[in-house]
Amino acid sequence: MPTSRKLLALTAALSFSTLSVLSSSGTAVAEPDWTVPTGQAVTIDHVLTDTHITSHPYEGNTIADLIELFEDYDPHHLAGEKWIFRATRDSEAVLIQNSGGDFCLQPEPGADVSAGTWIVQRPCSVGKKTQWWLLNGASPRDFTLRLYEDDGLAITPANNERYSRLRLGQTDGPEGHLNQHFRVR
Repeated sequence: MPTSRKLLALTAALSFSTLSVLSSSGTAVAEPDWTVPTGQAVTIDHVLTDTHITSHPYEGNTIADLIELFEDYDPHHLAGEKWIFRATRDSEAVLIQNSGGDFCLQPEPGADVSAGTWIVQRPCSVGKKTQWWLLNGASPRDFTLRLYEDDGLAITPANNERYSRLRLGQTDGPEGHLNQHFRVR
């Protein structure tokens, strides 16, 4: 992995409690107002469309081939609409687990992992690097979700509309495209 890119790194060893921005020189710059919400259910919002990542079925407790953006139509979110960042063996990477069960985001299995590969939900495995993600940020509350094994690919909506299915897309640089930006709440 290139060390010169800006990353929001999960620090403090395995506790993953503080997010830091790595500069192009590789030195850490503390972001004291940002705490990684590891171990708690959060909503991952798409910055451009003001929708959030959700799985179908909405309960999140099974294998899902449809991961998409969905709008907030009421204040009650089902478990499949929330996600938990989990630690991996690499302090920069996280698993993104559905709060409804032990299922994590990953590229579609069996597919050639490249731009256009659909994002799905499969049983979590901390040893399965295809489920590891990097939070690469333009700012602490505005980041891309990049594939650990190829940080030139990020979670991207298939189009910029509500209910868009999620896939991998080329990032074209350290900040990625605006339609690849997310935030948590």
